[in-house]
Amino acid sequence: MTNAHHQPLTFSRVKSDTQTRFGTTHKAGVSRIIAVQGLEAKVFLTIFRGFFIGNPRLCSGLELKTDNVEVHQARPTMPGLTRGLLNTMAKLHQIYQRLQTTQDSCVDLAMAQAMPTADPVTLKLIALILLQRQQIDGLMSLVENYHRLPDQVKQTILERTVELTRALRMAIGNHKSQGPANAVQIIHESGSTRLAYLIADQLRYGQDGLKDESARCLLELAQRTSPGRGLTDGSVADPIEIAFVRSTVEEAVRFYAHHKRQDVLLAVFSLPLNAVTALMAEVHKLASPITDHTAMLLTRADTPAVRRSLLPALAAQGLTQPALDGLRMAAESKAIGQALVNWHLLLLRRYRIALKKIKTPEGFRPDPSFHQSANTHESRGLACWLESLPVDRPALVRQLGALHQAKDHATRLLALRRLLTLAQDAAPDAKVHAAIAGYCADPRQSIVRVALVHLIRIDYPGIAKVLAQLVNSRHPDIQRIAARRLAPVAFARLWDSWPKLNRAQQLAAGRALIKIDPTFHATLADKLAVPDKPTKLRALSLVNQLNQGLLLQDILLRLTQDRDPYVVSAAVKALGSAEPDRAAPVIESALEHEDERVRANAIEALAQLNSSRHIDQLAEMTGEQEDNRARANAIQALMQMRTADALSALSRMLADPRPQHRASALWLVETMGVAEVAREVAEMSISETDQQIKARAGRVIHEIIDQMSHPLPASLLNSEDLDDSAPPAHSRAAAG
Repeated sequence: MTNAHHQPLTFSRVKSDTQTRFGTTHKAGVSRIIAVQGLEAKVFLTIFRGFFIGNPRLCSGLELKTDNVEVHQARPTMPGLTRGLLNTMAKLHQIYQRLQTTQDSCVDLAMAQAMPTADPVTLKLIALILLQRQQIDGLMSLVENYHRLPDQVKQTILERTVELTRALRMAIGNHKSQGPANAVQIIHESGSTRLAYLIADQLRYGQDGLKDESARCLLELAQRTSPGRGLTDGSVADPIEIAFVRSTVEEAVRFYAHHKRQDVLLAVFSLPLNAVTALMAEVHKLASPITDHTAMLLTRADTPAVRRSLLPALAAQGLTQPALDGLRMAAESKAIGQALVNWHLLLLRRYRIALKKIKTPEGFRPDPSFHQSANTHESRGLACWLESLPVDRPALVRQLGALHQAKDHATRLLALRRLLTLAQDAAPDAKVHAAIAGYCADPRQSIVRVALVHLIRIDYPGIAKVLAQLVNSRHPDIQRIAARRLAPVAFARLWDSWPKLNRAQQLAAGRALIKIDPTFHATLADKLAVPDKPTKLRALSLVNQLNQGLLLQDILLRLTQDRDPYVVSAAVKALGSAEPDRAAPVIESALEHEDERVRANAIEALAQLNSSRHIDQLAEMTGEQEDNRARANAIQALMQMRTADALSALSRMLADPRPQHRASALWLVETMGVAEVAREVAEMSISETDQQIKARAGRVIHEIIDQMSHPLPASLLNSEDLDDSAPPAHSRAAAG
């Protein structure tokens, strides 16, 4: 054997006698053959004889260069081949570029024969060319040699699986080759549900190892269409994909005795509800072992798909008891929520009848922590589930009452409606009413109103305590109802809870109290006269927030002379609701006060009085030399007076280098909803260096956008007082 690692050789343009030389060679035989790296001599000879000799035009103009070509001495097989027939071979990709330009099927066959012994680089090139040529012989070879292909080529094939449909169908029937195993692997890895029908044939006729892989493939395809997937990522499976998988699973179930693969049953449980119900009804008609294996899976209930199928299996003949055992197991393992995804089935009589067979219902009750941990789809069936269990009335009331802690509002409402049904004709002191009272602390106003109206109507003995709690409710309408019922002790309760209330709650509770308590202003005046500073400040806060300065202005004017600047600033601010002729001069003089709080509150009071006599002074206070709070209040006052330079002053404050000034400007934008400076705020949300201000700017710009997109209806700003003499129509419906 000679080595050709010397100077690279060049095969120049073939002369015009190429056809003659190749023809002679073909007839005379060869004394040497060339072994190209990664391509055996016999395979190259196949290409040479079947392709180059028959297509001499492809050799025309072919310039070949190589670096590492080994010339092997071989036994003459075709006598007469001249020793100088070929000096060297081209690099492989140059040869294949020529091969790619012809439609001759012998090219596909030759490259297919080369695949088992080709090196990775050559194998990758052959596979891509065969995939591009789309000839059935080449595609069949890709499937049969899939296990040999590099990962990158495999990924390309998986992305174009639909183009291999015919080849996969032919390969999967060739049980004497690697084709069936590779075809199943391609379908499995590509997740092609449209090719699922090819799996059923392997489950029936394939080897044991291939049956295992086919069953796993079918399970994963079924899981792709599972309703459990949509509960987490919001996606919905394509109905066509579901149909392909369902038909394959049905066929695999019919021939279960041939394969006995548990993954096929798990695939059944992974299908949509209608398919699971239909297949569960067919299981008992099939011969054992499918019934026994299905019952075993239901009893263990150790996967989410099986748990979702427990309720559908309740009505299937021969599966009721295994389903009940599985439900108990799910409850004990704190996974009952997955079974309650299909809770609506409990509205049907045959499923409720099956639950009546339970003798010890305590084991089927969910753990109390489940109320907080369950997601929306799992928890909404809790009320119906508890009501369907064979438990006594007191236990049912306790369990439904505990659902007021559930995260999902629909779950809480469903439980409340069932409690209202149980409360019909019950005595006012019955425990069912106490369970309903627990829903008066609900974050949803509609739920609170339903529960509260019921308690008021039956004259619940604990209504006073409930109303005292609702004075601090987050819902203004509920606050008004509660305040009317608490007139005798309303002021004391309001005074104690005032610091804990937000502005809306203070307004609602205070205004309701003014309506029902004729001694409100006298009691408040006594508080203002108390020497204690905290008492004065809280009383001044009530006057200011409730705009009661007009009736208490004499006391407020005296308090503006107090030694404490905190008391003075609060009194000046409260004068904003007093008589303008008397209050304006005092407030104007406060603009020159040495304390910044007093100046800032004076600006707010003047704005409230709509005093425009000091516009020039207010404009000066919007300058950079002023304190940030007084500056923001001055800009706010100018904006309320609709002066032309208010917006420019606000823009300058938003760009102020001092963080506290920018923060105050953002507060003003947020408070007044100034959409005209949305661009500046948006830039701050991106480029602001102070992280807290940047976060607030982001929140403010979202509020502005939301406000511009969904303006608040004017009708909601002036809601009439609720008539609590009788429950509204929807509350009566809920109660009845």
